[in-house]
Amino acid sequence: MDRPRIDPLEYLRRADKWYLGGGKGAMYAPEFPKWLNAPGFWDECYYADLRLERLFHIFVCDEDGRPLEWVCHGHDWRPDRLVTRRTCGDLEMTETRVVTENHSFCSALSLFSPIARKLHILAWSLQEKKRPNEEPYTSINHVSVGDQYICFAHHAHHHRDIDLYVSLAGSAPRNSYTINLAEPCDPAPYWQTSIFIEKWKSCLLPNDEKWDAGWNPTGQVHIAQHYSLEVQPNEPCRFTFAAAINTTREKARPAARDVVSQDVAAQSERAWREYFDSVPYFDCSDEHITRYYWYRWYGLRLLTVDVQHPPFPCPCVFEGIGAFREHISYSAQCHIRETSWMHDSSLAEGCLLGELACQHENGFIPGHIYSVRDRPGFYHADWGRNAMDLYAITGRKEFLEQIYHPLSKYAAYFERGRDMGGIGLYDVLNQGETGQEYMSRYLFVDDKADEWGRICLKGVDATLYIYELFKALAAIAPDENWQQKAERTKRAVREYMWDPVLEMFCDVDPKTLRRSPFKSALCFYPFSSDLAASEHIVSIQKHLLNPDEFWTPYPVPAASVDDPYFNAQAEWKGKRTNCPWNGRVWPMTNSHIAEALVGAARHDATLRRPAADFIRKFIHMMFYDGDPKKPNCFEHYNPFTGQACEYRGVDDYQHSWVVDLIIRHVAGLQPQTDGGLSIDPLPFDLDWVRLENARIRGQRIDVQIEGSEWCVYADGHPTAIQSGTIRGDS
Repeated sequence: MDRPRIDPLEYLRRADKWYLGGGKGAMYAPEFPKWLNAPGFWDECYYADLRLERLFHIFVCDEDGRPLEWVCHGHDWRPDRLVTRRTCGDLEMTETRVVTENHSFCSALSLFSPIARKLHILAWSLQEKKRPNEEPYTSINHVSVGDQYICFAHHAHHHRDIDLYVSLAGSAPRNSYTINLAEPCDPAPYWQTSIFIEKWKSCLLPNDEKWDAGWNPTGQVHIAQHYSLEVQPNEPCRFTFAAAINTTREKARPAARDVVSQDVAAQSERAWREYFDSVPYFDCSDEHITRYYWYRWYGLRLLTVDVQHPPFPCPCVFEGIGAFREHISYSAQCHIRETSWMHDSSLAEGCLLGELACQHENGFIPGHIYSVRDRPGFYHADWGRNAMDLYAITGRKEFLEQIYHPLSKYAAYFERGRDMGGIGLYDVLNQGETGQEYMSRYLFVDDKADEWGRICLKGVDATLYIYELFKALAAIAPDENWQQKAERTKRAVREYMWDPVLEMFCDVDPKTLRRSPFKSALCFYPFSSDLAASEHIVSIQKHLLNPDEFWTPYPVPAASVDDPYFNAQAEWKGKRTNCPWNGRVWPMTNSHIAEALVGAARHDATLRRPAADFIRKFIHMMFYDGDPKKPNCFEHYNPFTGQACEYRGVDDYQHSWVVDLIIRHVAGLQPQTDGGLSIDPLPFDLDWVRLENARIRGQRIDVQIEGSEWCVYADGHPTAIQSGTIRGDS
């Protein structure tokens, strides 16, 4: 296949994004940025889950010290940088913003003028200083001045305390500085609200330090540094300013100075290229699928956190931006599936090991892991299947040995306290812990379930996850009785959850063993496993593929169209809601449904084409106005129009899996836990598909498909698969 290869950085390039991340913990991704056009990083930034406001803004002043007013000419974004061009008369300024692997937020300026200019740079940071032990709070609690940097401590306090040290420095020699405590005023990056009107005299700052002054030592701390630049005619003058973050004062102090001595844009580009080289290469004749493959890999690195200190001792992927900037168990199960395809398995393993590191003694695994907060919550998650799928790719028995004991404790937690009646079906105790709030499924057992009180519902999803956990534990330790537990649950699902009249799997009321009459997409989840048998396939044709229930123009809504609470416009009981599951299309649900359709097709081969059509529709939905150059990933979408919940502002929400679907079902690469390998692409009717450099148990695997002709290469050599099946659809 001699087609040119894609450069992911250029391929993802666009003018309407601004998210930046270093792949280690630092991220800039404000939902609705107020100051995107202002030089610097004034909108919120993050280190892991800790929010930092107003890191710095850059003023450029003329020869007389007057601030210049710039006209912004738009933005040019790639995953590795955000470039903004501005002009002031015949003076041009190009700013390249990057976030680096060493947790640095950098603005690299290039100034160009047809005549000689002497300009002044004023880099200004504005931080909050609050009273000690105010709950909850973040506050600056120390400032120190170095030879060419200023360092402040950002203290976060809630149930735990943590200090971050932020070092601010520029690439030119510093001429002057000032640090001043002031009573609060409008925190916008305006010259009028800064301290410069009084402190900036004769093109110098007074070199004073008053961060702990006054009768009431709280308020806003203004930190400013001044640099002079000589701009030669028709020659670019370059200057870089950075805020570097570290968890120790000793490492932080020189950090920014070291960063700005480098070409930060080149450093960021190199890191992103190395990342894209660490995953399988993929392209195909469907531009939406190709673009989305690389876009998802971008999103995973954007949200990767690898700080290697409590409570994040292992690398992991956070769920999203803003309020979702957390390690959340419900999405971690997705991240394991996606990142398992990276050449290095440490991130995929870390997504689970980091959760297990925070496991409670009774086996409970917290739903949320925070740096300083302590509100763990709980989510049901499919740890067993995803761990075994990861093992199928890596073959690392050491990983299975690491997870066996903690997952055994987790299984015991469910057996001990999550099976009312002891019949082998598992309980949901409030509407939030399935990650699927505001649905009729909960009102079945309590008409006030949407008020967040305690309920008890034997959930199809919760039970499927524990069934898969039993199977995984049985595979790791076959001499134990896990297989018997799995068989008991399978029998219970088929006896109690299958409704022969409705012809659908259903949630169950543990008190009466009555099946729920409400149809939700999770009722198809058993088809992703062997819980569903051939006699249950009628459910797929009767309900899932029914346009009056789930097969909408953009399938599938989380609740059936004929549900009495169904609403496609994100409303629950008439009120627009942030996270409604009563009629919106959720990528998380669709990821499960894709696996369910593929599983059902093992019983009925005619379902292979609907499975391919569904995955295609799913991926095509996640683009602005269908434009293949503008992918997105929001929490939920309208099932009739495909409209995303843009009102939430939460793009790049990693609450689903797509890379895994593309590799397994478009390219057809399906590793088996016994070491075998199946090649079984679904009938997408693509002209061509190319997957290169997938790593399966140390072996490089390439797949090439040209129409109905396809071949597989192992370590560069054409091969017949030694075990498993090879199938393709004509």
